Amino acid sequence: DSEMGPLVSRKHFESVAGYVPDDAPVAFRGSAPSGPGFWFPPTVLTPARTDRTVTEEIFGP
Repeated sequence: DSEMGPLVSRKHFESVAGYVPDDAPVAFRGSAPSGPGFWFPPTVLTPARTDRTVTEEIFGP
């Protein structure tokens, strides 16, 4: 079991969300708690491509 907290700010949330566009090939998306904070669900993309999602550090779940 592991626990992960919310992202540190709205700016960080928007940065992480920018790596996962609406048309991204999502293999798995976990759930994010409701309530206060900038929660982003753990997300696994597939297939791996040579774009930002695999060449830059995202620092998000």
